[in-house]
Amino acid sequence: MYVAEDTQWAGRTGKARPKDAVETTRYNEDMTEQHPDEPDLERIGATLFQDALDRYIAAEVERRQETGEWTDDAGLYRFQVLMPPDGENEVRLNEQVGGTIQAVATRAIDNGEEVVVEDFSGVKGYEPLPEDAGVPHVTAFLHRDGWSLAFEFSYRHPRRFEYLELATGFAATAREALAADRLGVALDNAFSAVELLAKAELLSCHPTIEAALAASSHGAVATPYSLWARLDNTDSRFVRLLYRLQELRPAGRYLNKALALKDDEPESLFSLLDEMEAHVQRVVEGVDTGENPHGFNVIATRDIKAGQLVMRGDFTLRPPKAPKEPDPPTGR
Repeated sequence: MYVAEDTQWAGRTGKARPKDAVETTRYNEDMTEQHPDEPDLERIGATLFQDALDRYIAAEVERRQETGEWTDDAGLYRFQVLMPPDGENEVRLNEQVGGTIQAVATRAIDNGEEVVVEDFSGVKGYEPLPEDAGVPHVTAFLHRDGWSLAFEFSYRHPRRFEYLELATGFAATAREALAADRLGVALDNAFSAVELLAKAELLSCHPTIEAALAASSHGAVATPYSLWARLDNTDSRFVRLLYRLQELRPAGRYLNKALALKDDEPESLFSLLDEMEAHVQRVVEGVDTGENPHGFNVIATRDIKAGQLVMRGDFTLRPPKAPKEPDPPTGR
């Protein structure tokens, strides 16, 4: 969860009417000096704030005005855009936005006392409602000195744990078979382990969840995992391991041809399996994300500025096809 504070960039203060808030709320450009390797969260937060207003909040306020659910004198002091990966986006305004915030109070506040916009000057942390936990969102709060923005996009599918657990079992069986010199059994189980590990990793990364859930064949797992590696989102050695075990598996399981292995190849394959298992376990458990936003490399299908919301259709994993050259003119 990341909160873009407004200690360096302030928004509008006072009462914000819907049209004023939607059309003219801005952050200033007084940014603090940052290390070049650090993400400019203030600037990203300002762009994300305005993008959410332009794409979702303005339309929702207009819709509610037309249906009589929003009056012209209503004030906008909270908004939230929930983006569940398996459903439609949901926009919540004002009292509809629930959860718990850690705010900076501007005065002494008694337990149970009502808190208004002027009573706090910033938001240090935000936890959504329990039923919304883990759902990607953008949430904003108006306070005395402007707006604070909280956002979370690192959604991981809950079934990733099931695939990791199953993969670990196949990997253990493969190692036992290798130790007992049952090479065909070892390779067959190793392939299953690696394929399941790949799927667990794809389920742990928001851009690949949909492809992983739809995968019902070996190729449907290998293809997106290969594309994911080409974009430097995972180790390409793991992809080569998957394809190599897929190549060796038929000979070890179906005895349809001689099993051709290079010298010491079983040991190197299983050493790489150990690395992949440790890597995927960290990804599934979120250990590698740390405190910084966990980013992915994808191919944009439209012009996107830093901080803008990226939705389905805004990116792809496949490089665009080169335009077809026109046929040369034919002479008579």
